[in-house]
Amino acid sequence: MLLRCHWVLDSHWALDGGARFSSETSGWSAAFAPRLGVAFSPGDEGRTVLRAGAGLFYSAVPLLAADFADNPTRVVSQFDLTGQPAGLPISYTNAYVGDANPLSAGALPHQPDTTPRNFTWNAEVDRELRKNVSLRVSYIDSHTTYLFVINPFTAAPGAESFLGLTNTGSSHYRELSGTVRLHLRAHDEVNASYIRSETRGDFEQPF
Repeated sequence: MLLRCHWVLDSHWALDGGARFSSETSGWSAAFAPRLGVAFSPGDEGRTVLRAGAGLFYSAVPLLAADFADNPTRVVSQFDLTGQPAGLPISYTNAYVGDANPLSAGALPHQPDTTPRNFTWNAEVDRELRKNVSLRVSYIDSHTTYLFVINPFTAAPGAESFLGLTNTGSSHYRELSGTVRLHLRAHDEVNASYIRSETRGDFEQPF
C-alpha cells in the first residue's frame, strides 16, 4: 500500500510526504517506510531553489534466502601435498542464523526474519547564475543494512558445523555532484557535470 501527498504552502514552500506499507511471508511481516521532501525558494525572484528529502525503503527477501536451509549440504575435504586426505571431511548444515553464532546459540530461526532496509537522504541547491546559465549542486547519502551474507561456522571435531545465512551485511553510498546548464536557444542546451561518489560494504560476520 502506497500513500503520497503534495502540499504547496505558499509561493516559497512546498512539501511532499508519503509512506509505504508492505508485508511478506519471509522477512518482516510488517514494514512501514515513510518519506518526506521539502522545497524552498527564498526571495521573490525565484532564482534559487533549495531541496531536501529523506526516506526509508525496504527491499524483498530473495527466494534463495527464503529456502536457504533446503540447499544441498556442503562437504569440505582437505588434502595434504601428497594428495592424501588430511583429517575427516567437514559437513556444513545450511541454516539461517540471523545475527547469532550458531555454534553457541540455542534455537535458530527457521527462515529469514528481517528484510534488507535502506535509509537515504539528499540535499540540493539550484541557482540561476545568469539568464541562460544555471548551477545545481547535490549530495546523496544512502545506507543499507540487514543485507544477507553467507559465512561458514566451523565447529570442533565431532560437533556440528554450519553454513550460516546471516543478516549482518551493510553498505554505504555517498555522492556529491555539480552540474552547469547552459541554454543556447529555445530548444538547445549544454550540460556539464562532475560527480564524485564512494561506496563501502561490510560483509563480514562479527564473531
